[in-house]
Amino acid sequence: MRPARLHQQRRCITFPSPLNDLWYQAQLGCLYVIGTLALVALCLWLLAKLFLLAWPFLVVGLVAFIGFKAAWWYFRQHRRRTAGE
Repeated sequence: MRPARLHQQRRCITFPSPLNDLWYQAQLGCLYVIGTLALVALCLWLLAKLFLLAWPFLVVGLVAFIGFKAAWWYFRQHRRRTAGE
C-alpha cells in the first residue's frame, strides 16, 4: 500500500473564532445601517422631487378650497339674512 501524499495527510482543523463571528456581525450590521440610510435618502429625494413637481397643484387646490369655503359661508349668511327678514 502506497503512503498517502502530503496534502492528503495534513488535515486543517479550524474552530469557529468568536472574534471572526463578531467581525462578521459588525460588517452585517454596518451593511444594514448603510442600506437603511440609502433607502431613507432615496425616499426623501423622491418626496422632494414629487413636491417640486406638485406644488403648483397644491397651491391651486388650497386657493380653490379657501374660495369655496368663503363662498359657502357667504351664501349661508345671505340665506340666513333673507330667511330672517
